[in-house]
Amino acid sequence: MISFILVLVINGTATRQVKNEDFDRLCGEAMVEKGLGNLKSSIKLFTSSILLSPPESFVWFEMARIFAGSGDQQLAFRCMLTALRLHPSKEIEDNLVALQSRPQSFPMITPTIDLSVGGEGGERAAGESRGGGGGSEAEQHQAKYKRKLYEKYFRLDCSMKRYMQQLNHTPHDVDVLVVAAEVSIELLYHRQAVRMLQHALDLRPRDGTVFTKLVDAQAGGGDGSGRS
Repeated sequence: MISFILVLVINGTATRQVKNEDFDRLCGEAMVEKGLGNLKSSIKLFTSSILLSPPESFVWFEMARIFAGSGDQQLAFRCMLTALRLHPSKEIEDNLVALQSRPQSFPMITPTIDLSVGGEGGERAAGESRGGGGGSEAEQHQAKYKRKLYEKYFRLDCSMKRYMQQLNHTPHDVDVLVVAAEVSIELLYHRQAVRMLQHALDLRPRDGTVFTKLVDAQAGGGDGSGRS
């Protein structure tokens, strides 16, 4: 079923419905599932997000990496090729070449997220947060809260990637610059936020809202702290 949906979307027969909040939420959940090692669930969520907004290159790239690490080279190649067509870059091009010449170089996808909250009981609580059982009520609550934090981070990260992709095509779009700066602040990328807002203010020098946001970003750490 997943392969069938992917073929439909790759061939351009899926209808695009731009619902950014739903898209970001699905991508965030997909990244968490990938981090937990639940690859089938991750692919399903990524596929659902693509049906909302097909042209997001980074989603195709993530799916290609999952398929490559799972041994499905055909779908990996098609997803990577779609990513390259949507957003040409050296990173994607290098991965596409690697898929053709040395597919074995792609590592197996291993879990990178640990939802345990301490000890054996924590492991059971983490299992409960993924739909299993076991663990005390408090441990289950902590594991679910931990997952929510991961989902929030990856949702914001997907938003950031989506805005950056838009800015690659329309670098002088003030509205996109402002919302991307707001997400950057939430991710603690203060310097990046300041650069975006300064660019937005250069484009709209009399925009009081942009000026206020720039001052707030600088006061929040954008003048010299935070990720660049």
